[in-house]
Order: sequence, then structure tokens, then C-alpha cells
Amino acid sequence: MNLGSFGPWQLKRQLGLGGFGDVHLWQNLETGQEIATKSLKENANLSQDEIVKLQQRWQQEREWMTQLQAPYIVRGLNDLVEPQFIAYLTERHAWRPLQPIVMEYCNGGDLRAQLQLVQNINGLAEFKVREILHALRHAIEFLHTKCRIEHRDLKPDNVVIHNATDGRRIYKLTDFGFARNITENTMLKSIVGTRNYVAPEVLDTAHYKNTVDYWSLGIIAFELMCGNLPFIPHQQLYDIVTNIRKKKEKCIAITEDINELKYVFHEKMPIENRMSKVFLTNIEDWLTIALDQNYHTRGTRLVPETKERVLTFYTDLDRILAQKVLTVFVLPTLKFYAWELTEQMTLLDFRELVKRDTGIEDMFCIFPTGHPRTVLSHTYRAIDFFVEEWQNNRDSDSPPAMLYIDDMKCREYQVTQPEIPVNLKKYLNARKEIPNWLLRTIEQSTHFMLGNEQLQLEAFVSGLKEYALTMEHEIFQFDAEEKGRPLQQYFTALTDMHGRVEQFCMSVEAAQRACLTQIGNCDNFFNQWWAKAWKFKEDIATLNGLKTKVSRYYKSGLRRAKEMAVNPFFDQLKNKDAYKLLEFRRHLETVQKVRVNEKERLEACKTAVYACLGERENALKSPHLKFAYSDISSVNQEFLKLRNIVDNSLRQLEEMGNNLTQSTIDFHTKIIDIYKGGKVQSTKLAQDGVSTKFLNGNADVENSISELLHYPVTPLIEEVTGMIVQMDIEEDMNKNNDLPATINE
Repeated sequence: MNLGSFGPWQLKRQLGLGGFGDVHLWQNLETGQEIATKSLKENANLSQDEIVKLQQRWQQEREWMTQLQAPYIVRGLNDLVEPQFIAYLTERHAWRPLQPIVMEYCNGGDLRAQLQLVQNINGLAEFKVREILHALRHAIEFLHTKCRIEHRDLKPDNVVIHNATDGRRIYKLTDFGFARNITENTMLKSIVGTRNYVAPEVLDTAHYKNTVDYWSLGIIAFELMCGNLPFIPHQQLYDIVTNIRKKKEKCIAITEDINELKYVFHEKMPIENRMSKVFLTNIEDWLTIALDQNYHTRGTRLVPETKERVLTFYTDLDRILAQKVLTVFVLPTLKFYAWELTEQMTLLDFRELVKRDTGIEDMFCIFPTGHPRTVLSHTYRAIDFFVEEWQNNRDSDSPPAMLYIDDMKCREYQVTQPEIPVNLKKYLNARKEIPNWLLRTIEQSTHFMLGNEQLQLEAFVSGLKEYALTMEHEIFQFDAEEKGRPLQQYFTALTDMHGRVEQFCMSVEAAQRACLTQIGNCDNFFNQWWAKAWKFKEDIATLNGLKTKVSRYYKSGLRRAKEMAVNPFFDQLKNKDAYKLLEFRRHLETVQKVRVNEKERLEACKTAVYACLGERENALKSPHLKFAYSDISSVNQEFLKLRNIVDNSLRQLEEMGNNLTQSTIDFHTKIIDIYKGGKVQSTKLAQDGVSTKFLNGNADVENSISELLHYPVTPLIEEVTGMIVQMDIEEDMNKNNDLPATINE
């Protein structure tokens, strides 16, 4: 096909080349619109019957693509571009008078290209798998139910990606060359499709129905999750179909063991994947109905009550894809966890989940920077931990986990044994010749191990930094200079109580002097009240001493948290390719481009694995990391003690205030009784805030005593506040030499 430019349409480049045709990109220079054109190539080896059949399929594909209007299906544009341009393309088409197929252009390439990237050798990230399965599930249901069409050639090559201007990634199904109308009463008999994606009944009986698309989607799902096809793809077609026919209902994969010369049937996905445990467990169950070898029951489940089979292929997948999965990294064990959250799940329910799976009873939650939440609140529900945008935990803007958890009872973390894939244990030191397909499996296992260890290290280091930032934030909220904060409330209450105690003591003293002048000796009575007054003074002195200690330790904790939060060690270690993962990926790229002999490939894997194990020991057990975790944990635990001191002191102050109020009332009442007993009628006792004075008059005795006991407290509080401020200034002058590192019991 000799193409150039036509009017505003300019040929940009070739997008793809296949056995029957090729695809080109065009752009309208006036509007900026981009389109793709699909054309057939000349093929002199086809028989007349094959030519007729190919022409029929081409016409049908063009018509269907024009008619199909769905968000997850590539749309045909033959009827929407200028007829002159269509005529120009048709003139240059090798199969005149067939029109080339004009369709919308998806600028992100196809899914096959994504799977071939070395970073995806163990499959795609979970959030991408979810997006793709969501798109394909809706595309297939639309074809089956709305259009009565079965695709018959589902594979990653026929799923294209469009990167929208708003940042969304849209996956669309294309290539309807093998599609056919669904027949009601007859089984289709033509053998079409692509090996390893086509259902077994197509290959061994040629009798099948639209459930062939269920099988193909199951194969695609498996490959997306781990980078491998499930059923011994390296073997001959006969062996593949024969062993699939042997598999039981729960089997979702078959591998070959070259040591024991046998095939192994699996009910679980290989561990070399990037899925969360929650998603993996559910998708494994769904795969059992998608990969049911019986095409009559495929996609259905037996209802125990009715003994009838019901189609659950779509509803089961919808439920799985709708799950909110919280990814959590537990610092003391250096492990990832994942839990499904629901709207009904309470914070207590979540705590029980954590306790059940981790053994942590007293957990401390750490929210990554940018999380909608900042600190844990009893008003939260479990769903509040989930962040939709952070499902891609390998995106540069997303943290490794949505939540970090520490155990408040721990001061040291545990370094667990590395997770070594079974293929490395079995074949890494093999002496016999390793076939090419198994070498790729070993490379996949090596890449998974390096990537898994790198992710674990990044998550731990990121968690420690977030821990320090969280502690800095929490301690800062206790800042005494901010009104309404607990520490400010504590200091204010302490100062206020100091003034009230002094007022009470002055009231007792003033009353004693008045009694001595007007009534006579009342020593026994006042000795009792002086004992109470001195007890109040002792208690407030004790609390004042504790206040100084609280202030010092508050400043010490804040300083240590700040220093830890800005420590460059965290970023250096996080950004370091500690386990040479990038270096190994460059090796894999070389293997893709040029032929590397089997011995060199196996040796590269062996070197990478042993280097990783050695570096892992150095990295995770380094004194820097041990100190960082121990130090920030101690800051947290000591700050908890500090808060307890403040809370207990506030309760003591409240209790003291109640006692002081009651004592004042009791003292007031008894003084009145004394004055009445002394028959004092013409002398009034008053207080001006500085000295006692007596006024002649016939005022009521109770009013006289009331005036006495309402000693002006404001000047006294100002005096005490000034003393405390001076104490803080003197303390700050010596803080560099006198700030403690830890808090005592």
C-alpha cells in the first residue's frame, strides 16, 4: 500500500504489522484529529475459498466496528470521515474494492507491549489488572448481550490503550476479524483464534459457543497477574490440550517439573506476582469458573438450593473489582498486609483484623504524607484509611502502602527470612542443561525476588520517615503557645490553681488576724485549716515541679522527632538501588534484543540472587536503621507517657479545684459561725488586696466574710505567670546542656 498525504490528512507512521495487514497513523493538520487505518496486504498463497472467506470477514469487521458504540471497544470511523479520503485509501488498498478500516486512534499502544516491558516480567500492578479486567468484562458482555457477537480472538495484542488528557488510562478491545454472530441452536465448528488463548474445545472438537470468550479472558487475567500463561505454553498443542482435559475443577494452571519429569497441576497462582492477598484469593476462585474445561458449564456456579447452574462470570468479577483493599506495611515485622474494607466496618473491627493477622494488640497508625487523614481518631471508620488514588503503589507519586502500623510494645524490629521462589531453589544451581522456557521462568523468579526485597526496603524506610513526621506533628499539637492545645490547657490550669491556693492561704491568714483582733485566740481552729492550706501548697508544688519536667521532655521529644524527620539517610537509602534491580533489568533487556547463551543467563541470575541476599543482611540489619526505629519508637512511647502525665495532672487539678472549692465553702461557713458566736455586730472586715483594714458599720457579718474570701486573684496569677516565664527562660538558656534523651518512669 503506497501511502502519502491527502488534503489535510498526513501519514505519520506505521503502528503495527501483521501476517495479513498493517496499521497506520494519520493526523488531520487542520483539526488535529488522529485516526488509525487498517489495510490488508497482498497474499498470493491464499486459495480462492480462503480469499472469499477473508473478504467476507473483512466486510463484516468493518460493518461491526462502525456499529459498535461502547466505551471499551474501538470505534470504526469509515462513515465519519470524508468520502474522498476513504476513496483515496481504497484506491491504494491491495484488496480493491475493499475499503481499509478507519478507526479511532489509541495513543498508548497495546497490552502486549506493556507485558513485554522488563519491569512487567512478573505481571502488571494490581490496579492496572483491575482496570483492564473491568474494561474487557464490559466489552465482552456488550458484545454477547447487546450485539449477539462473540469475539473469538481475545488476547493482549487486541487490547489497545488510550491515555486521555485528564490522565485516565482507557483500555479498548479491537480486531473483530474472527468475530461471529452467536447462534442459538447450533454449535460453531470453524477453528479460529490464537494458540494459548483459545479454548480447548475449539482445538480438539471445533464445537463451541460464546463461552470461548470467557476462557480467553481467564487466560489474559492469569497472564496479566504474573506474566506467564497458565497451561504449559512451551509444549506441543497436543500435550497442552491433553493435560487441560485432565485438570480438575479447581486447577487454574499446569507447569512442568523437569527434575521429576512430570506435569504439576496448581490451584493457586505462582507467588511471583504483584497482587494483594485479598485480590489474589478472590480472583483464583473466579478463575476456576473462567477456566472450566467444560464449555457448557463455564462461567457458571451450581446453586445448592435449586441444583441449577447460574451464570456468575460477570457478577463474581464485578464483586472482586469493587473491593476496597487497604495495603498496610507493619514496621516491626517488615511485612505487607492487605485487608478488604467495607462501609460497615468499624475501627474496632479493623483493630481485630490487625490483631488476628499480626498479633499486634496495641497498634499505632501512621498515615503517609498526603493522606486525607492525619492522625487516628475514634470517630473514623475503617474505610477512611483507604485512598483510591494510591492503589498504584508503584507509581512515583504513591507511597508503598496506604497505612503504616507500629506495635507500641516493640522497640526492635524483626528481620524475617527472605522469600525465595521455589524455581530458584530447584534450578538455580542445576547441573543439567536448562531449556529456554525454564530460563525465562528463572529470570522471572530472580526479578521478583529483587523487586520484592527492594519494595520491602523502600516501604520500611518510607514508614520510618513518615513515623518521624507523624511524631513531630503530634508533639507539635501539644505546643504550649497554641491556645486550646492540651499542654496549654495544662499550663493554664496549673497557673490558675497556683493562684487559687495562694488566695485560699491568704484568706485563712486574713481571717486569723481578724479573729485575733475581734474575738481572741482561735489557734486550734486555724491550725486545722492551716494544715489543709499547706497540703494544697505541697500538692501544687509537686505539680509545679512536674510541669518543669513535662516542659523539658516535650521540647526534647520535639527536637528528636524533627531531627529524625529531616535525616537525609532515609531518602538516600530509599532511592538507592540496593539490590541491583535496575542492573538486572538491563540484563533482561539485553536478552530481549540479542541472543545470550543459556549459561550466561543462568549465571546472571545466580549472581543477582546471592548479591541480593548478602546486601539484604547488611541493609536491614544496619545500625542506622536499628537506631532509627528504636529512637522514633522511644519518642512515641515517651510522648505517650508525657500525655498520660498531663492527663493525670489535669485530673488532679480538677479534683484539687473541687476540694479547694468545698474547703472554701466549709471555711466560710465556720468563720460565720465563729463571728456569730463572738457577737460581732458593728465591725466590718474587708480586704483591699494588699492589707487588712477594719471599717465601722453595721453591715451583715456574712457579707463581711464574703468580701474577705473573695481576694482579688488576677494580680496573683500575673505574678505567678511571671515567675513561670522566668523559669522557662532560664531553662532555655541551659537546654543544650540539660535536655534529657529519655523520660523516666
